[in-house]
Amino acid sequence: MAELKDRKDMDPRFEWDLATLYKSDEDWEKDLGTLRDDVTAQEQYRGRLNTAENILAYLQLDTALGRKISNLYTYAFLRLSEDTTQEKAQAMMQKAAGAYAEAAGRTSFATPEILSLPEEQLKMITESDTLRDYRFVLQQLLDQKPHVLSAEGEQLLARFSEVLGAPKTISENLMDADLTFADAVDGNGVRHTLNSSNFILLEQSPDRALRESAFHNYYAGYHQHINTFAATYSGAVKEAVTEARVRHYDSSRGMAMAAEHVPTEVYDSLVQTVREFLPLMHRYAEFRKKVLGLDALHYYDVYVPLTADDSSDAEEKDPGTEYCVNNAAEKAAGEENSGVKSTPQNDDHFGTWTYEEAQQMALAALSPLGQEYTDTVKEAFESRWIDVYPNKGKRGGAFSSGTYDSNPFILMSYTGDYESVSTVVHEMGHSMHSWYTHRHQPAQYGEYTLFVAEVASTVNENLLIEYLLKKAKDPREKLYLLNQYLEGYKGTVFRQTMFAEFEQGAHAMAEKGEALTPAALSGLYGGLVKDYFGPALVMDHEVQDEWARIPHFYRPFYVYKYATSYCAAVALSEAILRDPAHAVKPYLEFLSMGGSAYPLDELRHAGVDLGTPAPVRAALEKFGRILDAAEAAWEELKGHQSR
Repeated sequence: MAELKDRKDMDPRFEWDLATLYKSDEDWEKDLGTLRDDVTAQEQYRGRLNTAENILAYLQLDTALGRKISNLYTYAFLRLSEDTTQEKAQAMMQKAAGAYAEAAGRTSFATPEILSLPEEQLKMITESDTLRDYRFVLQQLLDQKPHVLSAEGEQLLARFSEVLGAPKTISENLMDADLTFADAVDGNGVRHTLNSSNFILLEQSPDRALRESAFHNYYAGYHQHINTFAATYSGAVKEAVTEARVRHYDSSRGMAMAAEHVPTEVYDSLVQTVREFLPLMHRYAEFRKKVLGLDALHYYDVYVPLTADDSSDAEEKDPGTEYCVNNAAEKAAGEENSGVKSTPQNDDHFGTWTYEEAQQMALAALSPLGQEYTDTVKEAFESRWIDVYPNKGKRGGAFSSGTYDSNPFILMSYTGDYESVSTVVHEMGHSMHSWYTHRHQPAQYGEYTLFVAEVASTVNENLLIEYLLKKAKDPREKLYLLNQYLEGYKGTVFRQTMFAEFEQGAHAMAEKGEALTPAALSGLYGGLVKDYFGPALVMDHEVQDEWARIPHFYRPFYVYKYATSYCAAVALSEAILRDPAHAVKPYLEFLSMGGSAYPLDELRHAGVDLGTPAPVRAALEKFGRILDAAEAAWEELKGHQSR
């Protein structure tokens, strides 16, 4: 495995250009210095938010302040992501988070002040033509009325936001900067550097000795700090549970979902429907065991491709290590937000592609979305929206980020395998969602909600794999691609729903006053792995500690949205390919809606109703058909090999 370069030694042609945010760190510092004046301008409206005109003036200032904070925080986050060990960027992040916390505290009077107005006066103001450009903002504000504290209470919570985010920050620093692992050793005794960026890649190796060594050494590193991870996660859960109680919600889950106007029945329906289809997941585990020729399927066998003699193969899209950052307020609170493999260009090139080839594959696969869409993707490639290759200290995983005032940015670590190609397409989906939103919405609606955040990215993934399946000519290629499709389902529908069950269980324990000890958390997680993978999987004891490496657990009740988004994306991508003349327009309109409507309504506009179990059920039925096709391709391949 090639030694990673220092950031200063990387080719700038393949680094992102952050100039649309700030031309230099010095410009960032200057802008940071003006933030207090902006906050002071808003504070002048304290006690005056009782007319439509004053509320409009305040909201306009608030929108401008939000844009500035988003720019400041995002730039610091992107600079730190380039190399998480650089002290200057760490300091910038701390300054940005501190500035956000101060601004939030000093402007927290507004919501309780507006909502304290008499009902009739508030209704008249919110329906005033003066506030027509902010009508949905005010509707969302009214939704919060039963849960908003007094001005003093809101200010106190806002001022504590940086402190309350400490568990997540501590866990991230431990994972990204401090955690080390013993080298993995392959079947020939060769040692391989092991880290969070290459763990899944090593778990895909056809060398089972290497997979097993990487697995044991990786989780040994986490187990060595399991008490710390249990303490940080327990702190994050208790923070959410406490805030929910203070705000008079029934549960921390109810609070998290109410923010997007999504009823808890959507969560429960997802879990119930996925559990109904677990026999298909168990069947896939048995199929994997059979194809790999194993006497026993271990957890270090669940990532290796079914076409295992291809040493460069697709990494499962692992949202446990991926970050998709979009919403400015969530970013400022320290929260962060995602595959498949292509047909070879020729037999000698099976399974590896240059970055230039990946770009051409992406453009071809996304062509059903129209000329404007692909022209913008070309611009992204040509204008350095993407930080392409790995370097020392670079944040693991991949994400799309940006602000209303900048182009979107993509961070990834391109290695030439299918996961890399898929990541280009996946993250471009996020970026294009942001691009359409910013192009069609005013700044107050310039961020789409987290509930729909994974839809566009997964639509792109599905368009890629369907494009490649049409080109596949022999059973080996078909199995190779179908495997990636199955892995997408495994990683995003089944695995994320398993995560969702773990989260729900952990928060329920805390709400009942039970201690979230390492044993309790690992016991809960291990039981779910058994349920989801079924009797084919041998439960190595390290598996139960996997919860410790999932950063999304520090954003309460986010992971279920990967599963619902994937199921929505299945329906949308099938409609786009089946009837583009009728499906593409409403889909692009959906991408353009940003935060201007409730997310379930936005998806209904695109043609998917997640208020019912139908999309989840239809997606899982498709999983069954893909599994049928993979089993048929395997039988066909065996027939070819026996001739």
